[in-house]
Amino acid sequence: MSIFGRIFGEKRAEPTVSIKSSGLTAQERGTYARQLQSNPLWAELMDALEGESFKVWASTDLQESEAREHLYRHYRALKMIRARIESFVCNAAYEESLEARELNTPQPEKGR
Repeated sequence: MSIFGRIFGEKRAEPTVSIKSSGLTAQERGTYARQLQSNPLWAELMDALEGESFKVWASTDLQESEAREHLYRHYRALKMIRARIESFVCNAAYEESLEARELNTPQPEKGR
């Protein structure tokens, strides 16, 4: 089961959003992601939204299962955004390490 299936239930279709359609390379996405992570306003916003979502979810009655489920999905979506930003940073670092390795690896001579 996909991550969206676990969060939103199998009854809903998965989003068809493609990050690669932006035309950005992994390194460019990583650069923008690092800028977001280092932006104090981004951190404050995400912390506030996650904290508020969790607080509201935790304060609902157990009998309000539909509302609790909706609030939990909202909270998880925020966590997924943060995780996706982190994955952009990690992917960029991986790509950069591959490029560095390729530059440092001696190439075999042609004709041998």
